[in-house]
Amino acid sequence: MWVNLAWRLFKHEARRGELTVILLAIVLSVAAVLSLSLFSERLQSALTERSAQFLAADAMLEASRAVDANWLEQAKQQDLQSAYQVHTRSMAFANNNMTLVNIRATDTHYPLKGEMKVSDQAFVEGEVTSEVPNIGEAWVESTLFDRLNIQVGDNLEVGD
Repeated sequence: MWVNLAWRLFKHEARRGELTVILLAIVLSVAAVLSLSLFSERLQSALTERSAQFLAADAMLEASRAVDANWLEQAKQQDLQSAYQVHTRSMAFANNNMTLVNIRATDTHYPLKGEMKVSDQAFVEGEVTSEVPNIGEAWVESTLFDRLNIQVGDNLEVGD
């Protein structure tokens, strides 16, 4: 008996058209929420991938002093790859010019993710390399060539 009453009320409301508007509003809101969640999920995965390439790894352990060797041994036992990197800021001098630079020294395992590109000319697309600079050599960003008025092979003083 209550089913018949519910059915008659439903038909009456359906004829008036208000249910159609409510149904369209619900469908539209669900579609908007779904599309926003899919977009944010794709954006999150893209940001994670780009940040991993920027870091040259999936994660980074940063410390103000040398990392305990036990941590590195545990990482090796868990088949985790690692690379050393030391960075600081200092002044670079060449040809009576100076500028503040970020200096980074790495071991031969760097980068763990992504790739490094180097070129023997400033402001050109580099070629992918798996090597690191030799002792006494430095790879500099293109902007440093202009700031210090240097060429490939010139001497560069760093710090004191």
